[in-house]
Amino acid sequence: MTEEEAISALNEADIKGLKIISVNKKSKAIGPMSFVVNTKLEDSYSWDAENFDGEFTITGEHIESADDLNEVITVKDLGALDNAEDATVKAALKDKNKDLDVNAIKLTISQADAITTTSYTVKVESNNPNIYTGEVTDVVFTVSTGSAEKLDEVITVKDLGALDNAEDATVKAALKDKNKDLDVNAIKLTISQADAITTTSYTVKVESNNPNIYTGEVTDVVFTVSTGSAEKLDEVITVKDLGALDNAEDATVKAALKDKIKILMLMQLN
Repeated sequence: MTEEEAISALNEADIKGLKIISVNKKSKAIGPMSFVVNTKLEDSYSWDAENFDGEFTITGEHIESADDLNEVITVKDLGALDNAEDATVKAALKDKNKDLDVNAIKLTISQADAITTTSYTVKVESNNPNIYTGEVTDVVFTVSTGSAEKLDEVITVKDLGALDNAEDATVKAALKDKNKDLDVNAIKLTISQADAITTTSYTVKVESNNPNIYTGEVTDVVFTVSTGSAEKLDEVITVKDLGALDNAEDATVKAALKDKIKILMLMQLN
């Protein structure tokens, strides 16, 4: 039972001959709580004790009082922390706000990247409504990421030339070969293809996957992959009227094309 529920129950108590005048909390605690109840007897009733003034003290063993988190967490700038782990942030909150029970809260930590420092905001909520109510949304701290480098200052050679294929590993190897100081384990690639007749051109967006090492992105890396001496179909298929066929099945049409154009290899249509 909460403090509010206890006070309401005492005010609404229906005792024959007795009127409840007021109910006031005597002491505030997370454990047992006491209330002072002032009463008045109806005219036809009297107390057994002649000098009793009608004031009772009632203690509830299972009544708890919840604090507002905004009144407990008064220092919200936690400064620079080693990391953004829950345990680290809770320890910092406890260090800055001595009365805080960190076992009764839950955190939502949000990150905002910068070049050398990562800033965080924290929403603190109660995970025990008997202890805390409300929430605090403007707790802040930073974590140093060290001297993270900008990718566009590391990747200076962006034309990788002709590669065997467009696989991530191949492109990363080429980037490393052209940019010796690049840590390819700290990047991720987005590879986009643009088709041509005999050569396929690609563009690559390079991003960091580790803000402690790299920041920013490079969007204009390029390379090509040769497709061999591919011929244009419109230069091979010169006879386009196949005449009357038995049916419209793929095999029938391919056979007619093969018959009409002897140089066309069936494999080219597979």
